[in-house]
Amino acid sequence: PGERRERLREMLAQMEVDGVDVSEHAQGKELSPEKEEKQAETFYTESTQALAAARQIIARYSLPQAKLRIAAQKRRREERRELQDRRRQAVERGDVLEEEDPVVRAHADRHHQLAKFSSCSSEIGDSRPLSGISFSPCGSFLATPSWSGLCKIWKAEGCAEQTQLNDHAERCTDARWCPSNLSPFEDGKSTVSVATCSADQTIKLWAMNDEAPLATLTGHTDRVNRLAWHPSGRFVASSSFDASWRLWDVEARKEVLLQEGHTKAVYGIGCQPDGSLLASAGADCGVRVWDLRSGKNIALLQGHVKQVLALDWAADGFHFVSGGDDNMVKLWDMRRRECVYTIPAHSHLISSGRCCRT
Repeated sequence: PGERRERLREMLAQMEVDGVDVSEHAQGKELSPEKEEKQAETFYTESTQALAAARQIIARYSLPQAKLRIAAQKRRREERRELQDRRRQAVERGDVLEEEDPVVRAHADRHHQLAKFSSCSSEIGDSRPLSGISFSPCGSFLATPSWSGLCKIWKAEGCAEQTQLNDHAERCTDARWCPSNLSPFEDGKSTVSVATCSADQTIKLWAMNDEAPLATLTGHTDRVNRLAWHPSGRFVASSSFDASWRLWDVEARKEVLLQEGHTKAVYGIGCQPDGSLLASAGADCGVRVWDLRSGKNIALLQGHVKQVLALDWAADGFHFVSGGDDNMVKLWDMRRRECVYTIPAHSHLISSGRCCRT
């Protein structure tokens, strides 16, 4: 009830700003067509030169990537179609075709690999709870941010600690490796390897060969929850308790976009593998999908009944998963713009999730 009253106050205040007669609306009278048209009018804010340049960079990166992905998907579809034709012809001849469907074989191989998973080592990550874990693009290192404010870097083989990233004043809430840096410990001191965020409202960029951060990005007015790199490695997105997500230019070390749209805190955030779309979700239970090339909110997906905490895109470019406080994992299809599968497997909230990219 308290939240509804607050939303009603905000709505009435906005109606007064827009010139709508609140007393007339409260008495249940219909608004005139002119006033309805004024309420439905869409406003656009002129972008800065930095944002326009960023959108052009993203478009130039994403279009060739999308072309390659779609070509590969068409090639696999044709291979399956040819296999089905050969099977049909074999049945007509009375033969048995032993050739296996490559998709079925890939799923079987993955299932076989998962069945053999076991714990190879164990290590205490920190004196305070860990807030996440992230593997480097090369798979040789991992980062573990924690509530102590530290982010530790480990060698995956043997879980040997390599270094500590220590500059946040509050708990470190997330750490993400730059996707374009495949040799984090071999590059110079000016190359960004890891981005971290914290409850101190900042994002920090780190090189593995330097104890101090390369840059500190400020702008959020509340704690920063999650980070997501653009696949180009040029931009990083951040979600925050201030009900916004922001896009940062790593080379220029500055904010290029402040995106509002959520009514409450934003948690989950993720970039599509092509780099053209970004999905965000949060405490308002909705998942919004944004076109980074135009800035438009192209979809509002609703299905979770509680706050959404986790989000990640699949390699095919049109599926992504979300998980949240309702203990559900949902699979979304952007072609149909709806949830196509729900996994009710967990008994508690889902704070993180990842899609296999192979």
